[in-house]
Amino acid sequence: MDSGRGASIGVDLPVENRSQPPRHGRKRFHWAMVGFYSLTLLLFGGFSTWDDYRTSLHGAERNTANYVRLLEEHAKRTLEAGDLLLQRLLDRVAVKGAQGVAASREDWEVLAAATAASPQTGALFLLDAGGVVLFTTHGFPADSGVNFADRDFFRAVADGAAEPFVAQSFHEPGTGKVSFAIARRIPGPDGRFAGVAVATIDSEYFKAFYGELGFSEHVAFGVYKHDGTILVRQPMVPQDVGRKIPANAPLLKLMPTQPVGIYRAVSTYDAFNRIVAYRKSDTPAIVAWVATTEEDALAGWRQRLARNSALALASIVLMTGLSLMVLRGIHREEKAATALSALFDLSPLGMIRSDMEGRFLAANRAFIDMSGYPARELTELSHGAITPNRFAAEDARHWQSLLAQGRYGPYEKEFIHRDGWCVPVRLNGVRVTSGDDTYSWTIVEDITERLAAENALRDKTDQLARSNAELEQFAYVASHDLREPLRMVTSYVTLLERRFGDQLGPDGRDFIGFAKDGALRMNRLILNLLEFSRIGRDHQPVSPVAVAEVVRAAIKDLCITIDEASASVTIEGDLPTVSGNAEELTRLFENLIGNAIKYRHPGEQPLVKIGAMPGQDGWWQLTVSDNGIGIEPEYHQRIFQIFKRLHGRDQYEGTGIGLAMCKKIVEQHGGSIWVESNLDHGSRFCFTLPATSTDAGDAPHV
Repeated sequence: MDSGRGASIGVDLPVENRSQPPRHGRKRFHWAMVGFYSLTLLLFGGFSTWDDYRTSLHGAERNTANYVRLLEEHAKRTLEAGDLLLQRLLDRVAVKGAQGVAASREDWEVLAAATAASPQTGALFLLDAGGVVLFTTHGFPADSGVNFADRDFFRAVADGAAEPFVAQSFHEPGTGKVSFAIARRIPGPDGRFAGVAVATIDSEYFKAFYGELGFSEHVAFGVYKHDGTILVRQPMVPQDVGRKIPANAPLLKLMPTQPVGIYRAVSTYDAFNRIVAYRKSDTPAIVAWVATTEEDALAGWRQRLARNSALALASIVLMTGLSLMVLRGIHREEKAATALSALFDLSPLGMIRSDMEGRFLAANRAFIDMSGYPARELTELSHGAITPNRFAAEDARHWQSLLAQGRYGPYEKEFIHRDGWCVPVRLNGVRVTSGDDTYSWTIVEDITERLAAENALRDKTDQLARSNAELEQFAYVASHDLREPLRMVTSYVTLLERRFGDQLGPDGRDFIGFAKDGALRMNRLILNLLEFSRIGRDHQPVSPVAVAEVVRAAIKDLCITIDEASASVTIEGDLPTVSGNAEELTRLFENLIGNAIKYRHPGEQPLVKIGAMPGQDGWWQLTVSDNGIGIEPEYHQRIFQIFKRLHGRDQYEGTGIGLAMCKKIVEQHGGSIWVESNLDHGSRFCFTLPATSTDAGDAPHV
C-alpha cells in the first residue's frame, strides 16, 4: 500500500482536539524516549558493527581464496611451460646425444630462441653423469667448469625421483637471479643414468605477474614443495633461497588432512596478523598460498566504525538536546502543540494516519484539499474506499509489506476525489507502534504536475521527431526536383553552343562555357546535397563492419584519383570491427582519403595513413593522416560546417559538403570527429566509432 522511505513520524495530531497528558508524565516520557533511543542505537550499532566485522573478514577470506586459486593455476601452467621446453631439449638429445646437442650451434640457437620466447623460463641446461654442464642457453659453448652435482635436483633425478622433479630455489649461475628448477633424467643407450636436463624458472616472473594485479603492498604469496621447500615467495629475503619452512609451520600441519583451506597466523616476516589461503596440488607436487593482512581486510570496517560511531554520538547528543528543548518548553506546551499542529496542517505534502485495517484516523490540510473530503468524512473512509479497483492488487501487496516489514512504497497510484475524478499520488508509509496502539503513517505527494510535465515532454519529443523526418524528406525532394530544371538549362546551353558557337565569337563562347561550368557545379552541389540528406534516412540496424574491408572498398572507388596523384594509401596495424552501416562508413573514408589527396603540396607525393587505437568505454578511435597543406587551428571547427570552404574553386574543386557529410555520418553512429593540424604540416582527422555489439537484437539504428 504505502511506503516508509521518506516518511516522517512526528507528534500524532488528530483532526479533533484531545486531552493532554500531565506535565510530569511528559518529562518521564521524553527521558524514557531518549534512553530507549540511545539503548536501541547502541544495541543496533553494536550488532551492525559486529556483523560488518564478520562480513569484512569473510569477504577477505573469499578474495584470498580466489587469489590462491589463480596463483595455483598460474604456477601449474608455468611449470608445464618449462617442462615442455625441457622435453623439447630431451627430444634433441634422444636424436643426437647430449654431446651432440652441446656441440651443435644450430641446436643452441633454436633452443635459446625458444627459451627467450618463454617469459617464465630462465635457461636450459644439460648435465653429464658427473654433474658437469655440457650445454646452457646462457651462452655457446657452455662453460665446462660449472658443476651441479651438489644440487638437490641432480641427486634426486640420479636416484630415480619422480619426474619432472621440482627443485629448491637457488642463485642461477651466469645471471645470479633467484630461480628454482625442474629436471628430467637423461637415459643412456643402455638405459642407465647419463645425465640431467634442467629448466630454470625465474622467481621474478611470478612477482611481475602478480604485481600487475594491483595487490596491496602487504599481500604476500608463495609456492612451496610439499615438504616446505621454498620455490617462490613474496616477500623473499636472501635467507629464503634454498631453505625449507619450519616443520611446525601451520601450513605443513594442515596440508595432510586439508589440501585446501584458510587459516590465520602471525607472520614471522613482518609480525602482521594474516589471513592465509592455500591450495595443495599433487600434480605437480606443490602448494600455493596467498596471505592478506587483517589490517587491510578491516581497513574499510574501521573507517565505517569511526563514521558510524560519530554519527551515533551526534544523534544521541541531538536527541538529548531536542528533548531538553522540549522539557524547557513544557510551560509553553499548549502553545507548542498548537504550533506543531499548524506545521502538520500547513505541510505541502499530504499526511495521513490510519489504523491497520486502512481506515483513516487523521489527515492534514494538504491531504484534505487533495482528496476533497472534509476531515470528519475522512474518518469514516479508508484507503480502499477512495482507491480505484485497478490498484487493489498492488495496494494489497504493499499492505502486506507494511505488516511484515513495517514499511511500504514508494509507489504511485490514484485516489478518487470527492467530486469523482482521480488524483495521481506517490505514497510512502511506515508502521508505528505506541504502547498498545499500532497504526500507519503515510506521506502523500500529489504528482499531477509532474505527470503533466512528463506527458508534455513526451509530446514535444514526438513532435521534434516528426519535424526532423519532414525536414529530411523536404531536403531529399528539393534536391531531387532541382535537377530537372538544371538538366534543361544544361541541354539548351549545349544546344546554343552547338548551333551558334561559331557565330558568337570568343566572348560568347566564354559566356557559354561559364554557364555550362556553373550548371555542372550546381548539379554536383545538388547531388552532394541529395547524398547529405540521405545519411541516416534508411534507419538500418547496425551490424558488425570490418573497417579494413570498408577502407579497401573506399580505395577501390578512388583508384583513378589515387593513380592520377601517384598517392600512397597505407594501413598502419590492424583495423577493428565496429558496429555501423558499411555503406555510410565507406562514404566516410572516401571523403577523408579524397580530401587528403586533393589538398596536397604541389609536386609532392601524397602520403595517406589510416590507423586505429582502442578508445574508452567500448569505442574505437580511427585516424586518417596526410602530409598535405594542413589547416590553421582557427579553422578546425569551421571546416565541418556545410558549405564552409577555406580555398577558392580556382585552387581546389569541391562543394564544401564533404566534411559536413563526414561529421553527420560519425554522429549518426554516436561518435565524434575532429582534426589535429597546423598549416604546412599535414592533417590528422580523428573520429570515434562504437565497438561491435554483443547483442545484435539490441543494436541501435543509424
